[in-house]
Amino acid sequence: MKITLKIFSRDLRTHDNEALNAAAESGLPVLCVFSLDSMKIESSWLGIERWSGHKLRFLAESLDDLSEQLKSLGSRLVIMEKSISDFIESLPNSIELDSVYLHSETAWEELKEERQIEQAAKSKGAELRRFYGQSLYHPADLPFKAEGMPNVFTPFRKKIEKTVEIRECLEAPEKL
Repeated sequence: MKITLKIFSRDLRTHDNEALNAAAESGLPVLCVFSLDSMKIESSWLGIERWSGHKLRFLAESLDDLSEQLKSLGSRLVIMEKSISDFIESLPNSIELDSVYLHSETAWEELKEERQIEQAAKSKGAELRRFYGQSLYHPADLPFKAEGMPNVFTPFRKKIEKTVEIRECLEAPEKL
């Protein structure tokens, strides 16, 4: 059986989710996964608590809501404690993984995990497809490269507010 994999992390929604729409457009069954391991719920390496009880409750409610949304689209959400790369590597040979879709992150821990996911996907003959969806402006729409980005907000705003349009929100896919 050939499938695509959609990894959810901070993008716990079906609408305005470019990676989910692309996975749906593949025409293959979409397996949606979320890893608690990737959320780094334990304390940081500095001993700082990353999650409060309120934040954990919000995460649980968000995952419940996402699960219901995905069910209505014909898919389901698999929530796991192990890493996504371990999950991919443990897929049986009877499941042919075509592509892995995710919203790319920018922090070093998340980028390290993305590299591990990419290696696991390659080991299964699959391609990792990254999308960006975490800010009001898409980096591809900016009139400068990241290296040329102003360090202060006001010059940034002045460079973009008259020339860069905010992208329209995407509708949720009709089915998965």
